[in-house]
Parts: sequence; C-alpha cells; structure tokens
Amino acid sequence: TDSLFRGNFKGAMEHLRVLQTQEEPVYILAVLSLNYVDLYRALLARQQRGGGAEEALTKSFDYGGKAFRLRNALRDCQRFTLRSVKRSLNILKEADQRMKSTGIDNSLLLQETLVKLFVCREKG
Repeated sequence: TDSLFRGNFKGAMEHLRVLQTQEEPVYILAVLSLNYVDLYRALLARQQRGGGAEEALTKSFDYGGKAFRLRNALRDCQRFTLRSVKRSLNILKEADQRMKSTGIDNSLLLQETLVKLFVCREKG
C-alpha cells in the first residue's frame, strides 16, 4: 500500500507481482483492505480531532503493538479525500465478494482491483 498511497503505480504493481508469488490473493486483498480501513479511521479522526487524532484512535481501536499502522495511516491520510477513501473501500468490498463468489482468477481480480484503486486515488 505504501507505493499505492504515494501514487507509484509501477511500484505497486511490482510489489503485487512479488507478493503473488508468496501469498494467496485473498490474503493480499485482506491486508489491502485493512490498510484502507486504517486510512479511513485516520482521515475521520484527523477531520474531527485535528492534532488529537492519534490519541482518539488509540483509545477507540486496539492498535496496541501495531502503532506503526496508526502512524502510517495518519501520515498517508493527508493525500486522500474522504470521498476517494469511501470509493476505495467499496472497490475492495466488491473485489472480496467477487473473489468469494465467482470463478474469476483471483490474481487477475487483484490486479484489476489495484488499477481501480489507483484510478480512484487519482480522481480523488
């Protein structure tokens, strides 16, 4: 997600290619989704709490031992609009449903999802 969040499409696709040799597509999608949920939480907290966003998120969600995820999300959320993150979450939800209910090749579906996420990011 780092490459994707920073707008590096080529890097994101290369990371995906490597990950697909090591992990199942459904697992990769789950991790992607988790990062977008963190991004969504951080964006909302930053809008509502400003400088107190990290404290509010730490109190509301169990980030114990995973504080790096929270810090990364707070850093990255500045690059996104709430609308683009909501669209991205819908893209991820649709991909999850398609992976679990169709005969589509999950690797291709994951690649398609990454393209959609990147386009959504670009449009904001």
